[in-house]
Amino acid sequence: MLIGALLWRPAQTVRSGTLPTLTPIPGLKATLTALPKASPMPAERARPYQEVRTLVEQCDQYTESRKIAILKQIDFVLYPATVPMELLTIYGDAWPGRVIFGGAYFTALEWKQHGQDKASCLYPIGVRFNALLRDLGEQPLSEFE
Repeated sequence: MLIGALLWRPAQTVRSGTLPTLTPIPGLKATLTALPKASPMPAERARPYQEVRTLVEQCDQYTESRKIAILKQIDFVLYPATVPMELLTIYGDAWPGRVIFGGAYFTALEWKQHGQDKASCLYPIGVRFNALLRDLGEQPLSEFE
């Protein structure tokens, strides 16, 4: 019942005292239906994500919990059938860009904590995340421009 309620959102109320009309959230129903059956991302498309993933694994400037979170976010994009339904109900079919934004944001936080040194292993990861964000139609982070 809860998922059914999340597929709809109230439309604008025309006059006071009337019940709102419900309209579907674009892309949500199709995403909820298709994603659990999705195959892993094809190797050619996955290459830039795998490269960023490797850089994150090798960078010792992340806290352990942030590194784990970022690797998990990249894995969601690489293996879409593993995406939690909660993310889908929040972001609908825009979830890949929002998940990658999360990884970029965590990287920016770590980079700021390490003094924003461009020689840090965090900076090239942030630059790579920005490229992924652009490819997904998302706004890149100004820290890595």
